[in-house]
Amino acid sequence: MEVDGINLAIGGGVVSTIAGVIGVWIKAKFGKARIEPTPLPVEKVKDFVTVGECKSKMCAMDARIDRVADGQQKILDKLDEMDSRSEKRARETHERIDPLVKELAKNIGQVELMKETFIQAAIGGNK
Repeated sequence: MEVDGINLAIGGGVVSTIAGVIGVWIKAKFGKARIEPTPLPVEKVKDFVTVGECKSKMCAMDARIDRVADGQQKILDKLDEMDSRSEKRARETHERIDPLVKELAKNIGQVELMKETFIQAAIGGNK
């Protein structure tokens, strides 16, 4: 659109651009820009970890693992000892019980034989 030889489309674009630049300049000069949402705080970066520190921590960790492994081995040794004692006790118990079982089986056999003899005598005596 043209009015008095001035193209309004171009003039309007120039005016809005100039107004935008002035608005940004005023806000930057006199007002604080507020960023929403609040960004994370900016902190100074700590120094990077050195190779020496990594090796030191690795050595400490290796020592700790060795201590845990030693403790684990002590526990396993104690369990083996307890298992051996339990097996020994079970073996000793069986050594004491087995002869008794054999003697009991023999006595039960004799009792059964005596019972059978008594029954035969009782039946035979009634005839």
